[in-house]
Amino acid sequence: MAGPDGCPVVTLGLKIIFICIILPLELSYGGVISGVWTQLAPHNSSQTFSFEKPLARRAALSFIDRDGLMWYGFGQYASNVTTDFPQFLSDMWTLNFTSQSWTFIGGPLEFNSTGNTNASLHETTSTTWPAAMYRSSACYDAQTHVAYIFGGEHFNSTSLPQYSGRMWRFNLTDLTW
Repeated sequence: MAGPDGCPVVTLGLKIIFICIILPLELSYGGVISGVWTQLAPHNSSQTFSFEKPLARRAALSFIDRDGLMWYGFGQYASNVTTDFPQFLSDMWTLNFTSQSWTFIGGPLEFNSTGNTNASLHETTSTTWPAAMYRSSACYDAQTHVAYIFGGEHFNSTSLPQYSGRMWRFNLTDLTW
């Protein structure tokens, strides 16, 4: 028995339940749903910092901007998360889905950075950069082309993660915090 739009119908006693899952035929970037995952740009598995692609990590933040670029950064790195002391990151990258290429945006390429207020670290145009953190939340405002990052955990001087109530604003146009 079929219900509206050809969906299967299940009858349980006197109750009739329509079972129907509606899936979009196309994703926002023009990819047709095929039920198969495809790896895009591979991560940096060398365990050393590079300006070509980011280190593998967990609890990173990400968002997609109005131009379709995925912004990705911060997070926690450990070559073996069950035995190694966690290392926090504070770098920022973009991934271009079309070319499948990574671009380094800025931030210290070092573990457990406490942030900076000068331009001595490799950055594009920013002179201020947040401390290394992970498990943060990010949201993006397409009208202002600004991202907001809040909370998570950050590295402190005792080498222990500490919960953060900090909020950062990142301008994607001029790459400044």
